[in-house]
This record gives sequence, structure tokens and C-alpha cells, in this order.
Amino acid sequence: MKGILYLSEIGAIVLDEKFEVVSTWKYPEDVKVENYERLRRGELPLEFKEILSNSMNNLDALVIVEDELRKELGREGFKVEEPPSNLMDELRSRKIELMIKSGLASSEDDARDKIRNFAITLSEIKLREVSAKPDLHVIEAIQALDEVDKTLNILAARVKEWYGLHFPELSSLIDDPLMYSKFVKEFGERKNIREEELAKFGFSLKKAEAVSISAEKSKGGDLREEDLRRILAIAEEVIKMDSLRDKLSGYVERNMRTIAPNTTSIVGATIGARLMAKAGGLEKLAMLPASTIQVLGAEKALFRALRTGTRPPKHGIIFQHPAVHSAPKWQRGKIARSLATKIAIAARIDAFRGSAEKEVEQKLQKRLEEIKVKYSEPPREEKRVKKLKRVKRIGKKK
Repeated sequence: MKGILYLSEIGAIVLDEKFEVVSTWKYPEDVKVENYERLRRGELPLEFKEILSNSMNNLDALVIVEDELRKELGREGFKVEEPPSNLMDELRSRKIELMIKSGLASSEDDARDKIRNFAITLSEIKLREVSAKPDLHVIEAIQALDEVDKTLNILAARVKEWYGLHFPELSSLIDDPLMYSKFVKEFGERKNIREEELAKFGFSLKKAEAVSISAEKSKGGDLREEDLRRILAIAEEVIKMDSLRDKLSGYVERNMRTIAPNTTSIVGATIGARLMAKAGGLEKLAMLPASTIQVLGAEKALFRALRTGTRPPKHGIIFQHPAVHSAPKWQRGKIARSLATKIAIAARIDAFRGSAEKEVEQKLQKRLEEIKVKYSEPPREEKRVKKLKRVKRIGKKK
């Protein structure tokens, strides 16, 4: 006679072919969920093995639904068999009845309460496990970095516009938004600008002289004290946000080199993290085909192409990679395809093996060189189109 091992939420039940209870092992009260999960993974407590051994005295074999548990019991010397296709549905339909028969629950309401409490506890544990994954923290960090970048650019532009009412000539002398904000924070009103102080600020003598002369001859209006305070406050926020951006960037870089060393070596920490964020995690990125990775981030363009019949996009986020955006247009599609293929391989190694392997990066570099040599000239069709455009321009000039 064959037996059936059924793992319920409260304990393990051994049944005969008529679904009568042979023996029961109730999970310890404080670790019900942990014991259930361990058994599913094939981890066998000593007490459970003893109960199972005694149950096998009257059974020829044991039918087990859980694959890992079945394999482990087989290795331990138990005679085990795979379940028929309809067994799991039968066990689910009889779950409450079996829990009451085996003594794991006193009544139908008690069984339902225990199943509900078990489900809540299991969900909480799974949620904690998922939330603790380091790749999810990197995703949050890269999204925060992008938001900080956006806010920083908006505030820096606002400082330039507002302070420009007072000293409009400065915007042509200082291009860097951060340096501009630091200048505003350091000097405030233009009457405080002195050539010797500018040299201390890091300007060359020639630039310091130009700024000083521009400040003296500026056509900008005067600032009220209240206006200046507000401008200085925004400039200070720009400086603080730049420091925050550096810290977030360093955090992403460090963690990506630990979590996804191969992906990072191929595309860099920032692009790798953005790809992970778009996919929903490292494992999800590893599951994607190279063709999907190639256009991640270009979903709008892809759907527009599918809807209208126009050409689909050749690249998404990976366009930010220097090998793609610095390449001639006729090479970009091929480079993006090769890059996406290597990203897919690297992500799988990172997700399922975790070791850094330089071979992937070396093969990518070799392939990129092949593309540059083989497709050094644009295709003939593109040459013809360019020639036609040039002829049209000449015709218009005439």
C-alpha cells in the first residue's frame, strides 16, 4: 500500500491511499512557517524522520508532491514516488477535513483561523526577504540620484536666472552651474567682488580681471536684502544637493561592484543600475532576452513603431554607453545589439553565479573592434541619401 505525505500549514500528515491519517507531525508552535519552508526545501528534522520511519512500516512507498523533499527522502533511503497530476487538487479540497482528522485543528473555524494566520506570517517573512535584497536598495539609490540630478539642474538654473537680474554678465563668464552657485554664495552682491578675492576663489588672473571689470560696469539692477537672502538660500541648496549627488553616486558605484561586478565592468555602475531599475531587479534583468535589454527605456518609441509601422528603436538606456553614442549612426545598431548580448550574459553570471569574470568584457571589446573595422564606411544606401541631400542644399543656394 502506498502512502501520501502532505505538508499542511500546521504540520506534516502521512495518509494512506484512502486518505485516512497514518501519522502526524505538528510543527513547533513558535517556528511553524520556518519548519514548513525547511521541509519544502528538503531539510529534515530528526523528529520528523523518526515519525516517517515508523509510518513506513505499513507502507510500500510514499507519494510526495514537493520535489526537493522527495529527492532528499530518496537519498535518505525512503522509497518515494512522484504524485499523479490530480493529487494536489484532491489534497487542497480536503485540507480542512484532513487537519481536523489529524488533530492539527479542533474545528473547521479553528482550521481556517490557523491557515489565515500562517498565510499572514508567511507573507510578512517573504516581504522582509525581498525587501532585504541589495539590488532593490541600489534601484532606489539610482532613482534618487536621477531625481536629485533633475532637482539640482532646476535649482541651479533658477539661481542663474534670479541672480542674473543683478549681474547678467556673470552667466557668460561662468558656465558651470555649481561654480556659479558657489560664486553667488561666496560674494553675494556684485559690490563685494574684488579681483584679489577672485584669485583666492580659484580664478586665473585673466578671468578674475574680466569678472571684476564686468561687476563694476554691470547693467544689472540692485538687490534688496530680502531678495539676496532668498537667492543665497537656493544657491546653498544647490551646493548641498551636489554633495548629496556625489554620495549617492559613490553608494551606487560601490554596491554595483559587489552585487553585479560583470554588468558594472561592461556598462558601468550607473547604466547597469538603471537597467536593473527598469527590469525590476538583478534576477529579472538576468531573465530578459538580449533583444529586450537592447530597447529597455525606449518603450514609447517601440510601441509607437509597432502601432504606426515605422522603424523600431535600436537602443534605449544603453545609448548612454560611450561605445554606442559616440559611434557613427550606421554602427550604433550593431554595437547596441552586441552590448545587449553581453549585458544579458553578465547579468546571468551576476545573478546566479556571483563571480567576476573578465572574459565577457574582453569578448565585448573584441567584437566592438570587429564592428568598427568591418563597418568603417556607411552603407551605400546612406551614401546615396547623403548625396541627394547635398544636391538639394546646393540647389536651394542657387
